[in-house]
Amino acid sequence: MKPLFTALVRTPEGLSRAQTIYTTARPRYHSVTRGTIDALLLWTDSARTEGK
Repeated sequence: MKPLFTALVRTPEGLSRAQTIYTTARPRYHSVTRGTIDALLLWTDSARTEGK
């Protein structure tokens, strides 16, 4: 998952798409994957509520 999200965050459009995907998919990811992608996307509690 990390290579996919790393590639997406290289552009503003990709970052937006990554955040949209992650908002939906995050609950289904393993805790280690969530920790990795959370750090990559600078995921915060406010990001969780804004995505809903």
